[in-house]
Amino acid sequence: MADVAFDPTATLQYIEQYANTTGYFTAVQIGEPKGAIEFDMAASIFMEAISVVETTLVSPIELHSVTFRVYRNMLAEPISEAETQVSTAVSEFLKSVFANFTLGSTTRCVDVAGQYGSGVGATWGYIDVSGVMHRVCDIALPVIVDESSSEFTA
Repeated sequence: MADVAFDPTATLQYIEQYANTTGYFTAVQIGEPKGAIEFDMAASIFMEAISVVETTLVSPIELHSVTFRVYRNMLAEPISEAETQVSTAVSEFLKSVFANFTLGSTTRCVDVAGQYGSGVGATWGYIDVSGVMHRVCDIALPVIVDESSSEFTA
């Protein structure tokens, strides 16, 4: 069996699949958008860091630090609802993550309270995507991945 320690592919795919089932976003993709976002509410998922936080006799236990970014075009109508729509989507997404913190996968859990560092958090801002300003919220999702979810062999 191949050593796949530090392979975030499954973690990213689980979050993408999970986000698509929530119904809060018109589009969800792995990786940051390279062009204009054509949807009212969109999200992207990308890695920030990976570290080993524990070891067992079988394999390392990893912490996959993922950013889940919510986008809303600042010019989409109604303009006055940009803040509340992003905030509502973030709130509802986090509620669903907290209620099902394994993301329906073989990850141990989303490290909500920060057992291995910073827990789940959210930061609002603005970002230009292909010349269009978007209201965004970056959600920090630390995901604990243990030996049951990897194909690591010594």
